[in-house]
Amino acid sequence: VGVMQRWILTLVAACAVGLAGQAANAIPAEVMTAYRAYMAAIEADDLQGALPHAEEAYQAGVRARIDDETLAALAVNRAQLHFDLQDFARAGPAWDDAIVLIRRTGADRELMDDALFSAAFAHHVAGNSSGVASRARAYLDYASAFGPTQNVYVAHSLIAMSEWSSSRIRQAGRAAEDALRVAEQIGPEVNTTNMLLAKMAAIAHALRRNRVDAAYFLTLSTDYSAALGDADPEHHAMSAWLNYMRRNLTDRQRQDLFDRTLASPLFDFDMPERPQPEPWGEGIVTAVDAVPRRRATPSYPEQAQMQGMEGLAMVQFDVSSDGRTENVEVIFSLPNSVFGAEAARAVRQWRYDPATIDGQPVRRVGVQTHFDFSLQ
Repeated sequence: VGVMQRWILTLVAACAVGLAGQAANAIPAEVMTAYRAYMAAIEADDLQGALPHAEEAYQAGVRARIDDETLAALAVNRAQLHFDLQDFARAGPAWDDAIVLIRRTGADRELMDDALFSAAFAHHVAGNSSGVASRARAYLDYASAFGPTQNVYVAHSLIAMSEWSSSRIRQAGRAAEDALRVAEQIGPEVNTTNMLLAKMAAIAHALRRNRVDAAYFLTLSTDYSAALGDADPEHHAMSAWLNYMRRNLTDRQRQDLFDRTLASPLFDFDMPERPQPEPWGEGIVTAVDAVPRRRATPSYPEQAQMQGMEGLAMVQFDVSSDGRTENVEVIFSLPNSVFGAEAARAVRQWRYDPATIDGQPVRRVGVQTHFDFSLQ
């Protein structure tokens, strides 16, 4: 995703002194030589120069089969350097090695928290989605007991993004909503991450046909996008979908949506002023909108169904003066274009009683409709 802040973790003191506090003759010389070179580079603030020595100290310790506590200290030093130098492709596996050793030693909870969080974040940045969710969930098992924190928010966000990248929309939505719930408590920010999280939550609720919840999170996502200067490339498509959703809410549901947005701290920011659209149809005596006469239901994309993939699509089209659909356009198709293709294919078969003005058939421009492809 590329929108997360880089988190720098503090080295645990035990890892820095674990070797130094032991007698030199208790540790193989090749481990001590590499470790001393590592420490000299650290004291000179040369992280790049320290890295090969940290790697050699750890590997020498593995070869010599030194005790788990000392090896865990070496593993943390190595993993932390990869992380701080932003070599996340190596940092993720290095933290995984450290986690195994930390578990064996029964080290303090804070050290395990840091290791799990760092592993999840590194795997995410490196694009290894399969390594993210499990480590972030393990971190949350430790950290959630201490209440909402920035790292707890990030962990939920990592899970959401990992699940989304694997097309597990409902799971991504739940994790996104958890992240936003933590954001409410620690102080929400208008940023791209929260905008994306809100969109995930909206889509997940739409698949479950929770219309007010979907509209709430979609309102949040589009408002954040507008506040960020339309940072979302799908901003206009999402705005069109939001307008469609709001039109289909009852008066009571609209009131519930308004009350919820008014009460939520997530909406506590100033929106930029936007020009209001010109009124349509001014001066018309009698206008009747196009009315559907025949609608074909889109088929579920076979490959998506086999993969257990769910999705959403929104289509815009015109209705000609003889009731045919024309200029069919897919506004959005998530998480895969196959849903939009099937939706458009169905809409091209639809027929309408055309719109009329003063009893005369006219073209109706910009009709919008939404489809959800749900396996439940």
